[in-house]
Amino acid sequence: MNFQSLRIKDINGVIVYESNAKRWDAKARKNHIVGIQLEGSALHTFSNQEFVISRNCVYFLNKKDDYKVEVYEPGKAFSIHFTTYGDIDTDSFCIPIPVSDEFISILEKARIAKDTNDELTLLSLLYSFCAKLERVRQKKYFPKDKRMIKAKNYINLHYNEKNC
Repeated sequence: MNFQSLRIKDINGVIVYESNAKRWDAKARKNHIVGIQLEGSALHTFSNQEFVISRNCVYFLNKKDDYKVEVYEPGKAFSIHFTTYGDIDTDSFCIPIPVSDEFISILEKARIAKDTNDELTLLSLLYSFCAKLERVRQKKYFPKDKRMIKAKNYINLHYNEKNC
């Protein structure tokens, strides 16, 4: 997800969500969602991937991605729901993190800003959350290990060959 070109149109909610349902479908949503799972766990199944969002996982759920949820352990999530001026081409993802304090702090401040109609602060906090999420994603999915870079370059050069 390239948040450098992200243009937020509206922030529709800052939500602490506790699910009572065991299963549900998320289809044709109007909002993107970023957040963190505080408790519990659930399997999210998309058309091209699946992952478990569990305690201390930060996540991005793209509004273009329909998915099914199966709750393994009831829990609680803290999230921001928003729209953008343009589509976001990055697929939904989640990343487990060792320490969640900074993400939770941003979300708590965002909830206060939303409650007090402080739109500028709220917008700033969402951009801050997204920037932090992007840094975590870059470390997780784009390692700087030279062996990985070399392997990636080899595959890119030889993927059409029979024995690649």
